[in-house]
Amino acid sequence: MISSVPEEEQREEEQEGKLIGRVAPTLTTPTTPTEFTFWLEDDEGIHLEIGNIVTAHNQDVQVTGIVTDIQAVSDVREVVDSFYGHAFGRPEVEMLTRIPVIVSAKVEVVHRSDGRMEPIRGTWPVTFASASEIRKAYGAGIEEEVLAGFTYDDRKEPVPVVVDARYVVGYEAAHINISGASGVATKTSYALFLLYGLLAYNEKHNGKIASIAFNVKEADLMFIDDLPEWKDLEELKNHPRWGPTISLWRQARENYGVDPIRWAEEGKFRFFCPEAFQRYTGRTSQSTEG
Repeated sequence: MISSVPEEEQREEEQEGKLIGRVAPTLTTPTTPTEFTFWLEDDEGIHLEIGNIVTAHNQDVQVTGIVTDIQAVSDVREVVDSFYGHAFGRPEVEMLTRIPVIVSAKVEVVHRSDGRMEPIRGTWPVTFASASEIRKAYGAGIEEEVLAGFTYDDRKEPVPVVVDARYVVGYEAAHINISGASGVATKTSYALFLLYGLLAYNEKHNGKIASIAFNVKEADLMFIDDLPEWKDLEELKNHPRWGPTISLWRQARENYGVDPIRWAEEGKFRFFCPEAFQRYTGRTSQSTEG
């Protein structure tokens, strides 16, 4: 029998039943308009990590946020008590009574479905955020979508994250801060990805956006047009390491028009460098004609 319910709706229905905990508005962990704390079900099969996106909800309202801190505690007061409880420090001996370990997590609120700026009033159930909840949380009010990256739902399926072009380029735009580990090209790589997203948006809307990058990283940025062909990437789509990344690039191309490989083939990247640098890299300044 073939179900008439769309696949995404089926996923949403399945997701609704996966409760993982409840909000804990206590004297020491009050809920606020921007934050709440919840306890996690006593199940070691549930894996919660910093950066996971969760949703607390009642019948009418969904509050989605990102996990910023996690802690696990028991009612054992001191390390010495745990030492004595294991037969005076014998790690191979189990305690006679299983001591419950309570895991709690702090969540920074990203979006509230009713638009109100007020704290959660009650022990609302908590689930991992579904794909649609993540899109609503990070895409609320965005009219001119530019692909800014991907996150993942609890099924490890990629969910696109977008920004509004009006606030990245143009008269209403501001600067963008990119932070990350130093010396491993993470910030540079992301800056290039965001520029690709803007160029794709520009191409889709027949705009007049251009990007200029001043190279301060030796020869690194002088080879951004040295890219493989899509057919070569397709051969690696099942590779355990590169496969997931290739899948994201394919999704970016199909859904948002991000295609640096095609742009490189069309000669959209141009380089301008001093003569000494030309001898060092083999790169030469390219003509602006055409």
